[in-house]
Amino acid sequence: FILFMAGLVGIIEKSGGLIGITHALKDYVKSSKSAQSVSFFAGIVIFFDDYANTLVAGASMRPLTDACMVSREKLAFVVDATAAPIASIVPISSWVGFEISLIQAELDKILASDSDPDIKTTGFTVFLETIKYR
Repeated sequence: FILFMAGLVGIIEKSGGLIGITHALKDYVKSSKSAQSVSFFAGIVIFFDDYANTLVAGASMRPLTDACMVSREKLAFVVDATAAPIASIVPISSWVGFEISLIQAELDKILASDSDPDIKTTGFTVFLETIKYR
């Protein structure tokens, strides 16, 4: 999956798509602070996978932050600070699908070992109930 995403980012870059994103956003971005804010919001919008978030948001925001004199280290921090946290709480990300499968497997073990199961929930419900504790 990650190899596919990296290849997709490479194709978008070679075809000029990243330059298009930069040109579309350059009217709104006038300072280093606004470039960092746009990078942060790009990290929130791309939520289906934490690695894909890092690849896509980082590559698409790099020309914009370079033009605004934001260091690449700062961009890496902003992108990384939004990648995993957002992907771990949005219910339709690949990471959450993995978490739900682990929770459901443990619930199934409990139900199989208990002669009188008192659990009337699913892995998805347990996940949703635990978001507030993250």
